[in-house]
Amino acid sequence: MEYDLPHVTNAGAGLRFATLIENIGETRYDPLREVMVKMVAYSVWRDHPEATMIRAVLGFVILPTLDEYRRAKESNMNSYMLMISGFRPPMPWKTIEMMATAKRRLEEFLFPAESDTWIAILRFGLGLQVIASVLPLWHDWNYLLKANSERGLISRELTEAILSLDSPFVPRLGWLVKLAGSIGMSEETALTVVYGLLLCSGVCLLLGLCSRPAAIAGWLVQLACRGSGGLTTYGVDHFTTIGLFYLALTPLPDSYSMDKLVRKSRSFNVHWSGFVQRTLQVHLCFIYFFGGLAKCLGTGWWNGASMWRALTRSPFNLLLRNFCCGGVSCYLLLEFVFVSAASVKPRSTVESFSCRFTAWSGTCPWPHFFLW
Repeated sequence: MEYDLPHVTNAGAGLRFATLIENIGETRYDPLREVMVKMVAYSVWRDHPEATMIRAVLGFVILPTLDEYRRAKESNMNSYMLMISGFRPPMPWKTIEMMATAKRRLEEFLFPAESDTWIAILRFGLGLQVIASVLPLWHDWNYLLKANSERGLISRELTEAILSLDSPFVPRLGWLVKLAGSIGMSEETALTVVYGLLLCSGVCLLLGLCSRPAAIAGWLVQLACRGSGGLTTYGVDHFTTIGLFYLALTPLPDSYSMDKLVRKSRSFNVHWSGFVQRTLQVHLCFIYFFGGLAKCLGTGWWNGASMWRALTRSPFNLLLRNFCCGGVSCYLLLEFVFVSAASVKPRSTVESFSCRFTAWSGTCPWPHFFLW
């Protein structure tokens, strides 16, 4: 048997605890008093989880009156014993310890302490990516995004109508063009303003100037351009939109930006930085997992056709033709050797090997392969 008292660490908390004991003593409803004493006993049990039964003893003091104090009469100390024989821990201690460990590990996984170095790299890379993707479209920007198909490559209204089938709330350039038209601005001028806004956001992100407004503006404009030009966009545009979204959530500005030099330094939330980084990592894991799964289900990645199409398109077609042909030839050679060797029956192995060798010899430019 052990005796213990609820304890606190400082005088301020002691005053609060004394008030709690006083309120328990003034409670006239016995069931409520029993519940309150059980709660106080439960706080003691947390320090002694091996206890199987707890007896709570509540003592109260009858203070002397002023006249009795002048006559030096001592106060009477009485006790009120509340035996809680049925008190049991609500949950086994091992279960509570396992839950606490799981909670701590989950917090360490979701909210690690990360510096702002990765934010600076992400900001610089996204700014460079936005500038590199926008600058080559200077002469063809309006041609790609005009609503009238007679003056543009394809009608923007068609892509926005297709987008509306998925969701009517996705941002699109048509909203900005209508808003600009309400103040007397033409469609070409509005598209030029959108182009300049996207380019300025990329420059600001590259320099770290007004980082958060630039990230938010760049994300919204990039999302609108991707929605309205959906038939001419590809995977890089989707990743740019995702990166700008997560960059807007990070605790900007980072220590490598111009904003940090201009503004006064403020506290940096390392755990929020780690949470955004972890969320981005998990998001990318899902993207690449399902992307790889889709490629595994496609026949083009098993026979080399998808890789051949990828290497013969821009910008890979700028590489040396010998290098491309030799790389694809080596890939096809290794592919038919290992896949054929994995066959079970000897006859099917020979047939598979011969078929794949014929296909490889037909698609492989022999002179380039040997030169490579």
